[in-house]
Amino acid sequence: MAYSTRDATFQEPNETTQRRLSYVNREAKILLKMFQNLGKKRQWKVEDSDPQQELHKCVQGATLEVLRSNICFGKQLGTGAYGPSFKAKLTDHPGGSSDIVVRKYKIPKDRCTGHEVFEELRVRLHIGKHVNIVNLIGVNTLNISKGKLWMLLEYCELDVLSFLRRNHSRYKEEGPDSSATRLAQRQYDNDPESSDVNKIPSIHKDLNRRCLLLWGKQAAEGMDFLASKSVVHGSLCAANLLLTSNGIVKVTGFERPQEIYIDTKHIIRDEISLSLKWMATETLSERTFSIKSDIWAYGIVLWEIFSLGSTPYPDIPVTTDFIDKLVNGLRNKKPKCAKDFEYNLMLACWGHDPLSRPTYSEIIHQLQEVLEK
Repeated sequence: MAYSTRDATFQEPNETTQRRLSYVNREAKILLKMFQNLGKKRQWKVEDSDPQQELHKCVQGATLEVLRSNICFGKQLGTGAYGPSFKAKLTDHPGGSSDIVVRKYKIPKDRCTGHEVFEELRVRLHIGKHVNIVNLIGVNTLNISKGKLWMLLEYCELDVLSFLRRNHSRYKEEGPDSSATRLAQRQYDNDPESSDVNKIPSIHKDLNRRCLLLWGKQAAEGMDFLASKSVVHGSLCAANLLLTSNGIVKVTGFERPQEIYIDTKHIIRDEISLSLKWMATETLSERTFSIKSDIWAYGIVLWEIFSLGSTPYPDIPVTTDFIDKLVNGLRNKKPKCAKDFEYNLMLACWGHDPLSRPTYSEIIHQLQEVLEK
């Protein structure tokens, strides 16, 4: 969960997901019907403990505590399931002040939902930081005894889906590719945090094929990092790729407690926030998620990027017939801005056999080879 802007208004990440779901209401109904009898919900390992105590233990020993005096609040971005979120500025921060998102949680007394907050924080602490995911900056636990927690996250300007839909008319297949741009790209590959990514084609430059390739590569790097931590995203889509002001892609939407695993796959959860059009065939037929099903969704994300924000399987309604066709070989057609390389990569991600799909490291290598040409 993170925050993006749309025409200068800020939205909750849940609303970002809802924006994607606004045109797939039928999928939600089908999902609910398909999965309503899958059995008992996952049982929390800490269900007999106090969620407030668990949260306090979770942050103890971690250098995450941020003083409230170092947080300058701005406008409210929205209200989530557990409380409001604000854009803010963090002062007394290494490298100077920085824009952040402050999510104010009111932890409910109900143990199950209270533990969801704990599990979200536990997931973030477990995975650590990476330049291509939305990172946890810190927490404030001053009133944790009263069930109140502030979580500080990186702030992102935009999301990829909205940007593509608003700026698709700017697309040019080829754009300026000076030696300075290539040097900046190599610097980003070596040290993306400190490189001058403003010199790389980004949201401030012409929208071209190289830019789309870069976004696809950065998304794969973020997903590769999550996979290395045994985290399955489960709801990857272009709307869950956020953009910083200097054009770095950051994956979000991975922090729900159901998305960290010990096993290689798990039984699908009974939420309806996932769209069938992003689901792998084994997810639809076997009700399972895995890193390989995330690879399938990544292929759909590539399709969204190279279609400049179109909806997957356009003009095909989501019905039981659609699911049968997908299992029997239906795939998205080649998007308008993709060349054979990009489309073949998408098709590889959509292999019916999960083991036949490429790994993220293989995807990153292939994209890097094209970018270096």
